[in-house]
Amino acid sequence: YRTQDSTGAYTVLVIRYPSTNRAERACSSFTHGYLSAGGADGMTRRGTTWAAARVTGKLVIVVLDAPSKADVTRILEGVEEALNR
Repeated sequence: YRTQDSTGAYTVLVIRYPSTNRAERACSSFTHGYLSAGGADGMTRRGTTWAAARVTGKLVIVVLDAPSKADVTRILEGVEEALNR
């Protein structure tokens, strides 16, 4: 899902897996392959934007092209909150 808010444009992917284990493995694979330069918090800077991936139960939430590290955190938390409603 590509969207834009007051901070800029970014992409959010939410992928559901059949189990938590599969979600964790997929997130790990994506993190190591695509976000390989990421820090301990799982976030990485890609050019002028930020990206991260997080597991929530059977879901993997990916944020790409966020304007800042703070925006990645805000977006991830917002998506998790919306999914838990």
